[in-house]
Amino acid sequence: MDAVSTLRHTLRHKPVNPLDRTEADWSPWLVFADWLSERGDARGQGIALAHAIESGRGSVDEQRAWRAELRAFETARDPAQRWLDGIVVPPRAELSWVHGFVLGANLGSWGNEAVEVQFLDALAAHPTGVLFSRLGWRGDLRALSRCQGLDGIVQLDLSNAAFGTEGLAALAGNADLASVRHFRLDVPFSARTGDEELAPIVGSRLVEGLQSLHVQGMSLSIPTLRALLTTADLSRLETLALTADGIHEAGAVAIRDAALPALRSLDLGGNPLGPGGARALAGISGLNRLELERSGLLDDGALALADNRSATTLKHINLGANGIGPRGGRVLAEGIGLGVERLSLSRNAVGSEAAVALANGPLAPRLRRVDLRATNLRDRAALAIAASPGWSALEWIHLGYNDFGIEAKRALTTSASLAHATVHVTKPVPPAV
Repeated sequence: MDAVSTLRHTLRHKPVNPLDRTEADWSPWLVFADWLSERGDARGQGIALAHAIESGRGSVDEQRAWRAELRAFETARDPAQRWLDGIVVPPRAELSWVHGFVLGANLGSWGNEAVEVQFLDALAAHPTGVLFSRLGWRGDLRALSRCQGLDGIVQLDLSNAAFGTEGLAALAGNADLASVRHFRLDVPFSARTGDEELAPIVGSRLVEGLQSLHVQGMSLSIPTLRALLTTADLSRLETLALTADGIHEAGAVAIRDAALPALRSLDLGGNPLGPGGARALAGISGLNRLELERSGLLDDGALALADNRSATTLKHINLGANGIGPRGGRVLAEGIGLGVERLSLSRNAVGSEAAVALANGPLAPRLRRVDLRATNLRDRAALAIAASPGWSALEWIHLGYNDFGIEAKRALTTSASLAHATVHVTKPVPPAV
């Protein structure tokens, strides 16, 4: 495998942000840099400079000089003019670049799809397009399906595209898209109907082998949801987001029962799951992130999640705007997943007792971000949060839209326990007199 193929393979199997690199991740980039330098391509030196800077090598003066050299290299000319010689970039096209190579593009302007498809085909054949792996498309899917330059696309975002069964069927039949690992399908609010339009991609090569799947606004029926999760190999799926898709308790059961061994992040925000849906989801093990904002969980749903014996791996949980009151808030604060680092209970009237329990309970030492906006807190809660010695890891806490007096607000903004964190309250606190 040559330097280019090795790096393309690396980008295919990396997380969505391929620039979040460890030293081990840099290896194929450095091989690629050497390959470029041997051919007299200045971008090889640019990659070497970026590596030297990110790895922290050299003295302070050397780092400063390297940064200045890299900045001069990257800003000398518009990258499209410098590296895409012979290719006309369509109007309104948005390109993302990495080290002088096109990494992604947002295209699909209405009425201009033919020109943009020609651009994609030309980019695929151009040396500057060898790392092209991210595509956002907002236009007619039938036009995109005719593109010959989709091989190697890892991230495909069809948010606000022109949907239709015919367009999705044509797209699903494009063999080049078998490389897609991250797929997003958001239906514009004004165009939301049933889930019939989703049928062509169920079980298709477009879904097979995905690492992340986001579908929003499709009103998924139980048969369609089950088919989506079972007719293709989703054994590598790590992130599943099905938001505002009309999923009820039965849908939560279908998700729980699907064979998704690699699933680590689940977002079902905006679905009417109810307490029964929460009970079903409590049976999913191995999750690191759970987003259930605006899901109608109520206190009973909160109790079901708090009683989840599989929640030991949870790091991030968002239960905002779920009608959770003091009973559910207190139980959550006392121990939903003792490994949780990010917790949102915003827009639930959990009350001061829950906040006091959180500040003085077992979760506090591990929490890094806490959102308690509009949770019906009073001065007692603010004083307990300010006085708690347990916030050793806290980086950010939002307490806005609660009814605190001036002294309570001052206690929060002057607390030694919160000095290392960013503390948000709704209004500025006047200085003490």
